[in-house]
Amino acid sequence: MRKYKVYVRLNKEVFEISEDDEVVYRYEQDSGYALCDFINIDINKLWPEIDNEKNLLDCSQVFLFAPCKAEFEYIKNLYDVIKGFISESNKSVNYTFKRQLCVSIENIDGEICRVIYPTSVSDILLFLFYEIIEKNMIFRKCKRCERMFPVYYHRNIQFCERIDKRLNKSCRQIKFKYLNDVYDESNDDVRQIILDIFERAYKRQRGRVDYGSLNKTKFKNWSKKARKQRDLCLNGKITIQEFEKWIIDNDRNYDEED
Repeated sequence: MRKYKVYVRLNKEVFEISEDDEVVYRYEQDSGYALCDFINIDINKLWPEIDNEKNLLDCSQVFLFAPCKAEFEYIKNLYDVIKGFISESNKSVNYTFKRQLCVSIENIDGEICRVIYPTSVSDILLFLFYEIIEKNMIFRKCKRCERMFPVYYHRNIQFCERIDKRLNKSCRQIKFKYLNDVYDESNDDVRQIILDIFERAYKRQRGRVDYGSLNKTKFKNWSKKARKQRDLCLNGKITIQEFEKWIIDNDRNYDEED
């Protein structure tokens, strides 16, 4: 018989699948990151049934099964509540959804842990939500990948620990390593970082055009100036730090170039 099990050890969320009391799949992730990544799932991807573990971690760590219509609507509402809590640090969010969560206490490798055996995606969402509330976590948007991440001790941290699979380094490691690097043609990693900084900023501005909050003329003004700064960085005239600072400082600067 298949069972799903979720528990948290030292801020690490552990997700296990067992069959006939034998663990056949196990995944660990920082509980704060787990919740941040979980709420970034396209909610509609929860609707189709997923049959195999290969797809289990496509967007996050858990897909249990396709929820029924009533459960699907509940999960959508729960997503909105948690997103507001994380992205806006809204501690006084009006949470009106009632749900009982069956939590047991178990000894796992000599450590007392709270454990749930979820029957729905919403069970896991609520379990992780309770964990971060109890630990009074705060969240911040990473300045590199622009995704939310939990802050535990050093409240001035601006970069997350997510691994860039292409570079096999975290955003924090990349920032420290290339903070003052000047690009040279032999360093493809640094070139990609410069292009990534430009691409993220470009998509953000383009999104404003698509949503009607920015006209095309102003977008073209910004784009022209941003490309000039990108090329200066690629040509070694300015550092990555200076280029990134220009992007941040000129996020709403749509004036024509002098």
